[in-house]
Amino acid sequence: MASTFFGAGVAFAALLLVGRAAAGAPSAIYGFGFKGAELDPVAASLFRYLAYDLWALAGIAASVCVAALSVAGKMSGELPRWLVRTGYAAAVVAFVSVAFPYATLALVMLWFGAVSWSASRRRGVLIPPPS
Repeated sequence: MASTFFGAGVAFAALLLVGRAAAGAPSAIYGFGFKGAELDPVAASLFRYLAYDLWALAGIAASVCVAALSVAGKMSGELPRWLVRTGYAAAVVAFVSVAFPYATLALVMLWFGAVSWSASRRRGVLIPPPS
């Protein structure tokens, strides 16, 4: 479960960063002052579509990450039941709503914030010291 969570998290971050690079590529051509640089309008729209597709794939990777963390939290008992159920719902919504990548990413970030808040509210040692 940990490798699934880690792999999905790495894929999520990579897809977000590459998508952002693709979205900013047309602006970078003019912003860095390349003399006589002209960008074909079709190429500019291709960059935009590529960025959108990468962000949609990032939402799918995020849904796998949320689902794996919810399952691991349920099995270990480290996450409250309401947060596990919310994670399942967020994973399903993130997986099926690839048409709205911005809302999906906001939902996933809110869920990760809730997990962080829940972990900070726990009393006691989460990982026992080695004996």
